[in-house]
Amino acid sequence: MGLLVPLSKITEDQYKALVDSIKTRLLNLAAKELNKNPSELVLREVMPLTDLGYTTETWDNENALTATTWTKEIGHALDPDEFIAFVGVENQTDDPQVIGIKFKVGSGGATTRDVQMIESLYTEENFKAMFKEPIIYKGNEYVYIEYYAKAAVAAAGEKIGLIAFIVKPYGEEISGPLPY
Repeated sequence: MGLLVPLSKITEDQYKALVDSIKTRLLNLAAKELNKNPSELVLREVMPLTDLGYTTETWDNENALTATTWTKEIGHALDPDEFIAFVGVENQTDDPQVIGIKFKVGSGGATTRDVQMIESLYTEENFKAMFKEPIIYKGNEYVYIEYYAKAAVAAAGEKIGLIAFIVKPYGEEISGPLPY
């Protein structure tokens, strides 16, 4: 784990195949764990406020980041029937300072699930990459994510978009597929 695949290095078909395989894997995992038919589940992109507890639906960093220190950015307990796969990252900042993302589990971040060092991404034309392997969190897990910045960043000073998908049963936010 911990490998980045810059979007500039793959074709659109390769990108689509990678995303489709991750979506299928996440949907099948959730269906198995929840003992549901995949048609009873919705899979969509993660929204920062709705799914991760941000104060808005934008990916602006919520917390001020201290230089050369891992700083907690996300701390969110998943509902028992939620499954999330983090699959990539995009930095939309002109002069990016965040160079690392640590994906942990537990309210204090006791266990590290993966680390993505993203500084190499900034040599690319577009600051967007997929992770070689998805970072998956299952229901009831506590998503704890830290950023590492090479210089101090004020709150809302960096726009780090985490590319992620969530699976949950229909009916909570989305009523379900229409019968036609």
